[in-house]
Amino acid sequence: MDDLVARVDEQFQRAKDRAFVELSESGALAVVAGQDFGERNPPDLAFGSLEHTNRIFQRLCDREDYNAEAFHADLQAVGRDCHVPDLDDPDDDGDDRQRNHLKFLVIGAAFAAANKWGVALSQGERAVAIVERIKGTYPPPIRVREENGRPLTHISGREAYFLCASAQRISASKPWELQRARQLLDKAKEALEIDREKGFAKKTTKVRFWSESLAISLSEYYLLRWINEKLQDSNNEEERYCDKKANRTYDHLDHLLSHIETEARLGARFSDPSADFRRLGRITIVSIAVNIIQCCVIRAFRVSKERPDSAVFAAGADDLKQAMSLLDDLLDPQQTRHIETDSRVGNRFVRRR
Repeated sequence: MDDLVARVDEQFQRAKDRAFVELSESGALAVVAGQDFGERNPPDLAFGSLEHTNRIFQRLCDREDYNAEAFHADLQAVGRDCHVPDLDDPDDDGDDRQRNHLKFLVIGAAFAAANKWGVALSQGERAVAIVERIKGTYPPPIRVREENGRPLTHISGREAYFLCASAQRISASKPWELQRARQLLDKAKEALEIDREKGFAKKTTKVRFWSESLAISLSEYYLLRWINEKLQDSNNEEERYCDKKANRTYDHLDHLLSHIETEARLGARFSDPSADFRRLGRITIVSIAVNIIQCCVIRAFRVSKERPDSAVFAAGADDLKQAMSLLDDLLDPQQTRHIETDSRVGNRFVRRR
């Protein structure tokens, strides 16, 4: 009886997912056609060999116009990356979970690009729910598209957790929401390890996760500073200037700058003019650069207030210069670098001329 109940519930959940996908598609098309679309960068999601899904994220990250008609066509093409239910196979129960999972992520990213992060979060949570359901005794693993008998991907929830972490951080207004963002990011990191163990995501680096972790720390610092300034009931300067939060931010910055050279195969330190950023997505590069600049601003402010720091501040003048240069080049790629597309993986990257 329990097995029957689980099967019926799963079919109900799948039907609900299909309905939500249909409704969300209509909303996403309206958003893409609206004035707010392109107001923000979406999270830098990566899907390896899923050509059509990657194409959407590549175009969402592009500065060129992406109209509703083109988005709709690309959205329908996502199904080509997915398992196609075989109605003649008695063992195939019409599994369309991969398609729904990917569409929730694509639609969530579109809402994020329109600065509607609460909706982006809800779409990401629906994608997460599909993955979370398979952790029980039923349903069976999500069927994915195969080539020559080998699956093209593994649905671990990595990108869904990452979308949720980013959306939760940006929409957060309370400390617990930022704590939840970090928990979601931890799940994305765990999912990446699972993917790698199964032989997937070999080109997916941890750098965007490190940058997101730093971004969460920055948000925690800013939120606590705002709360303390608003309350103005503490004579303790350590609390007023959020010394612990600031130093935790420095720790995350140090981790990023200490490991990015090896993880992203830059071929040199981050600050080196010869550093090669081709393995990183355009949005990840923007995130890293903005985070470094913010850390430097916080550091300058704390120095002006003569606040002592227990953590090492890893960013030097050359790192700040590199961060500002990367942003300049991404805004005006005709200067010293240009942005290209790696046709193999669909990622955006920066290459020195």
